[in-house]
Amino acid sequence: MVTLDTGQLFPESYNLIDRTKSKYNIEIQSFFPDTLSLEEFVNTQGMNSIFKSIECRKTCCKIRKIAPLFRALEGAKVWVTGLRADQSLNRSTLPRIDNDSMTGLIKFNPLVYWSDSNFNPTSIHTVSLLIPYTEKAILQ
Repeated sequence: MVTLDTGQLFPESYNLIDRTKSKYNIEIQSFFPDTLSLEEFVNTQGMNSIFKSIECRKTCCKIRKIAPLFRALEGAKVWVTGLRADQSLNRSTLPRIDNDSMTGLIKFNPLVYWSDSNFNPTSIHTVSLLIPYTEKAILQ
């Protein structure tokens, strides 16, 4: 199991990772952006450059998410995500299983049809399975 640490996660995300590792007695390997690439980008474009242009936002995502994802997926045949269709308009037609054109792998989105109500602390999913969750994710 892996997670991508963009360097901009909420403290609640780190707490969730720690609680999940402890609850399930598993290792979760963190993948980070390449330090030199990120330093160069931030030093030339600024910390909030994602608000400057679409090109800056795409470059930032490539450095913070895409490159670490490719390292995390080395040797994999399938990858499982936590993406949900209700998270954005771009994800509204997200299939449960897809041949991912970016990675060339099979991409499985098991939570695609879940909504915020499935992650509510009183929902049957959270209570019956005792699934760790973050308050911030539920409140957003």
